[in-house]
Amino acid sequence: MKCLKYKMQRGVTLLETLLVLSLIAIIMTSSLRLYDNANTMVKTYEARRQLVTLASNIKSLHANKAVYKDIDKISANNLIRMGAVPVDMINKNEDGIINYFAGQVNIISSDVNTAEDAAFEISYPGVEKEVCYRLLTSYIGADYISNVSGCDKYTKTCVPDMIKISRARPMCENLNNGTMYFVFK
Repeated sequence: MKCLKYKMQRGVTLLETLLVLSLIAIIMTSSLRLYDNANTMVKTYEARRQLVTLASNIKSLHANKAVYKDIDKISANNLIRMGAVPVDMINKNEDGIINYFAGQVNIISSDVNTAEDAAFEISYPGVEKEVCYRLLTSYIGADYISNVSGCDKYTKTCVPDMIKISRARPMCENLNNGTMYFVFK
């Protein structure tokens, strides 16, 4: 009787191929999530850094008086010349101040709790929802935030870093044109 020898075939089965492709898909999905999260963290860090630096520099310019009524009369170019604007916020193409998201930043005096011109407001446009959420739950030195759901500058319920995480997400869902207003005293 003759022994039948079977040739061993080298290769992979369909099941093995599907398993490898599934693992690659899981790794790619995880990598994209990590990248997206890191990207959001960078945007949040830059926005926070710009806001804190700009606000503290403006406060330093007005150190001898806590009245900001003249802030409306000071042009963006004068603030730049005075050194109050971080270098990366200077719009090199035209006059003005821009933020990390390339939005035009405006600074005006603000009335808070009926004290006239006792504060100033920085408009910060182009903020993405995820960055808004992170800014609401972190310390940036602002006394109030407005233009997010349930906030205006006269209520103390919208003091950054005191907003609970569970409340911050719905507040940023209806962010009007991506502009947040930060009020500093």
